[in-house]
Amino acid sequence: MTINQTIRLIVAFGGVSMGLFIYFYTAQKNFTKNHREFIITATALQWEQATLSDNILQSSLKTYFDQDIIAKNAKTLQDTFSKLQHTKILQDDNYKAVKLNLATIGKQLDSELLDLNRYEMLNANVKNSLLFLNRHFKNNTFTSQKNQIIYFDALKILKLLQDTKNTLDMDNIRGERLQLSTSPKDKKITRFIQPFNAHALYLKKNLPLFINITNQITKNNISTKMTQLNTLFSTIALNDFKTFDRYSFVVLVLLFISFALISIFFSKYAHERSQLKKAKHSLEEALVHDELTGISNRKSFEIEILKHKKPTILLINIVGFKNINDLYGVETGSELLQQFAHFLSVQIDLDGQMHLFRLGSDEFCIICTKETKKEIISFAQNLEALISTHPFKIHTSQINIQVKIAINDIKPYLENADLTLKVLKQDYSKSILYHKKEFQLKKDISDALKTIELIKNAIAQDSVIPYFQPIVNIETMKIHKYEALIRIQCSDGTILQPYQFLELSKKSSYYTQLTKIMIQKTLATARKFPKYRFSINFSMLDIGNEEFLKDVFKEFDKDRDTSSRIDIELLESEELLHKERITHFISRVNTYGMKMLIDDFGTGYSNFSYFSDFNIDFLKIDGSITKEITTDAKKLHILKSIYQFSQGMGIDNIAEFVENEEILNVLKGIGIKYAQGYYFSKPLPRPLENDEV
Repeated sequence: MTINQTIRLIVAFGGVSMGLFIYFYTAQKNFTKNHREFIITATALQWEQATLSDNILQSSLKTYFDQDIIAKNAKTLQDTFSKLQHTKILQDDNYKAVKLNLATIGKQLDSELLDLNRYEMLNANVKNSLLFLNRHFKNNTFTSQKNQIIYFDALKILKLLQDTKNTLDMDNIRGERLQLSTSPKDKKITRFIQPFNAHALYLKKNLPLFINITNQITKNNISTKMTQLNTLFSTIALNDFKTFDRYSFVVLVLLFISFALISIFFSKYAHERSQLKKAKHSLEEALVHDELTGISNRKSFEIEILKHKKPTILLINIVGFKNINDLYGVETGSELLQQFAHFLSVQIDLDGQMHLFRLGSDEFCIICTKETKKEIISFAQNLEALISTHPFKIHTSQINIQVKIAINDIKPYLENADLTLKVLKQDYSKSILYHKKEFQLKKDISDALKTIELIKNAIAQDSVIPYFQPIVNIETMKIHKYEALIRIQCSDGTILQPYQFLELSKKSSYYTQLTKIMIQKTLATARKFPKYRFSINFSMLDIGNEEFLKDVFKEFDKDRDTSSRIDIELLESEELLHKERITHFISRVNTYGMKMLIDDFGTGYSNFSYFSDFNIDFLKIDGSITKEITTDAKKLHILKSIYQFSQGMGIDNIAEFVENEEILNVLKGIGIKYAQGYYFSKPLPRPLENDEV
């Protein structure tokens, strides 16, 4: 063989070697990527299924639960399954069996989603019937001995139905009649019994369906089949890996000259497989462990709590953790949480009697299973004392923290502990609180929901109405203008005052609608009484809502003549932040000829910088000052100071809560021009035709 032939052979051998190497490396890389994609997506599917089951369980137990969460879970579950079906590795004929099994799981998933629709309908109907029975029961009284028997029968039936729904156990009502005996001679009792029996009969008929479908969904059979599918997939994939190994051996034998390159490739290949195993292990760990602190997470808590018959939980919250984040930064806050988790791990007994979990941002939970109530309280007190005296050293900072510990041993464990923690946060004198049934926390929530429902109905039935209280020019003793004050007129004719519903409305979506109604009805009244000006109260919630302001100014633009007699009262009891936004708002309303008032001045966040920051026409001096100027020299001095300062700025004053002639005479002596209060008039359903006081 000549030199040229040898070179050609070496070049050809090298070229073939390089081609084989490139082909083998590319095929292995794509296979590993597709393999990882399938494993991660399959694990995500199991996670979404577990989350859906968990939310279904929570929805069935809780009276009020956001059903949008379940809908989002179901949508995510469908999307994840679709993604799994379209993973590239399933295009390979070797995975035909996996694909067929996945199609079977898809049918089961479709069936489960159909069950989910039935569940949502049953869940809503069952909860509505239970809520009706509760309200129906509370809204009726029983006086006679015979009626008392019905009372106790009704109470027993209601408790059986509620226990059956909460425990998902039909044994509670199996064999029970669940119907009240009718009493045709007593019409009042009959009116109580008929709807009661109707709903009780509905629940008796549908609770088995509700419990069956809830249990069916939460059994999570898909997770079991996915585990089997993963096993099948891993078996086939292992054969593919073995095939790659055989190719590697062939390349090693045939291409000894390229041994170094092949060695590098196998090293990379082994690394890829190791990373794949680590990724799988990491995903499995993430299901039950908190990523930041490394301790067990909420999912792990939900699994662990089911293992114990009578556990007690300690819910621990770091006081003012948000302030720590704001002051030191999120990185320091995260380091503090890590140190705090380690501190708790060291303190608690880890021999099986106590288990530590991180439930949320700054909330940790301990499950106790063996200690007595006295021992648990003692442990909590010692733990709180240790935490409060322990300096957490982070970088160059030393941070001392305080905690609130809510203790509960009554089902639902976490819900009751969370409600107890909310009560504890409102009591600055306590750090530890043991849950008691008499807290009536759920009743407070129920009352709030009833008020929200009342507001909703008032808006729908057009029973939100304005009342008008006159503001009097005390120099001429004529009505200068009226302040529009919101009221709700109940079906029985009762008029609700703002303190009964307005603050709660600010926590709902109805507050904006209430303000719009007040503006529309005040404008309508202003058209009927062109001789008067009218003022409407605005809050920072109103000014900060851009969409709301667009609608308001459209309303003002419809009749600019009437709008020019509308004045705006800004509530000084709310801190007037966002100077530029308020200044822009005032400038805009001034274009209509409106005047600006600061309401309740002298309380809340009183700040004389309002004079210079904003273009104000009137200050309304708060009634807490006005009503005591004849008995309290300090309050009189404050009122005079406000008057003198505002006079120097060219701003008029309106004194609120003028309740008698003595107060009126003092105001006249000082020089106050306008006044408002019961001495002149209470709020009226409509303005007066005559402006004489």
